[in-house]
Amino acid sequence: MIIRLSDAEASEFDKKMKKAKFKSRADFLMALLRDVRIVVPEGLREMAVELKKEGNNFNQTVRLWNKTQSATPPAVFTMAYRRLSDLYAQISKMLEGVKNADIQSSGE
Repeated sequence: MIIRLSDAEASEFDKKMKKAKFKSRADFLMALLRDVRIVVPEGLREMAVELKKEGNNFNQTVRLWNKTQSATPPAVFTMAYRRLSDLYAQISKMLEGVKNADIQSSGE
């Protein structure tokens, strides 16, 4: 299938595709054709990066704890665990907000 767009239309399409975090035009077009609701909450990417960093920190503290065979976890372990829990709670709240907005817009 060939679709012809003006430069302005192609630019607008690409802008919306990037905002929706799609990497290919084909994937974005298929999502649009399938009536997929595309929602990317503000700040989600940054939280995912932070979550990855904190997950790495947590894994390192668990390895250290296992190496030392200590009965009590080090303070760093507790801090990393709390930070991970906080991030999960923030992401969960963010996604719950998206879900609630979706329900309200659908009239349920």
